[in-house]
Amino acid sequence: MTCMNNHRRNIFMEYGIVLVFMLVFVYLFQSGIIKITGFVTYNTTVQSDFNGTFNLTFYNSSYVQLNATSQNGTYTSPVADSGVASVWNNITWKVGWSYGILPGNKTVESSWLSGNANMTGNILLMHMNETAGLIVDSSRSGNNGTEIGGVGYNVPSILDTAHGFDGIDDYINITDSDGFTPNTTGFTVSAWVKVNSIPANGRVALISKSGNPVAPDSFEWSLDSNTSANGN
Repeated sequence: MTCMNNHRRNIFMEYGIVLVFMLVFVYLFQSGIIKITGFVTYNTTVQSDFNGTFNLTFYNSSYVQLNATSQNGTYTSPVADSGVASVWNNITWKVGWSYGILPGNKTVESSWLSGNANMTGNILLMHMNETAGLIVDSSRSGNNGTEIGGVGYNVPSILDTAHGFDGIDDYINITDSDGFTPNTTGFTVSAWVKVNSIPANGRVALISKSGNPVAPDSFEWSLDSNTSANGN
């Protein structure tokens, strides 16, 4: 009985994997991410047509099945003659969703099917992947930064490397400009951070500007002890 249950589980697993693959392939094909010109479908249930290479798998009546004690395996089929002529002109694909670091130099992306970034109005872009020295403004607006207090370099990150701050006196200083003044122009601020800890009833400043306290020339984005983002 145990053997039958294992077989049943493996059969369901196999069919589930095939179904997921087919659904993903059909979606990618219909959406234009994968394009195939000239193709045929070959179906068979004849055992002699399954004389390929089995690895932790076996032929079972009309399909290939995983061994009862195996969680994965492979089967490499022999080359089959479809019986009709078919010409493979080309197969191409285009990555559908954008990923990676944002492009510099005010670039307007167009290589993705969706999620292309328009950096036309960007005035500050810091990838923070330098190994030493100046923190470069990749927007090419000239707003380069200087590390103060012993900012760490080459900190492991999701994309390339990052900079590390001790939460006491480390920061990156950028010379002020009109673009950083809220009362002259609207702007958007975005940052990707990982915080090790936040003091109880305290906050961790992420981005801030000190200016005239009377005029709307000062602002700060921070994380408080409730781990919620705040902007003032």
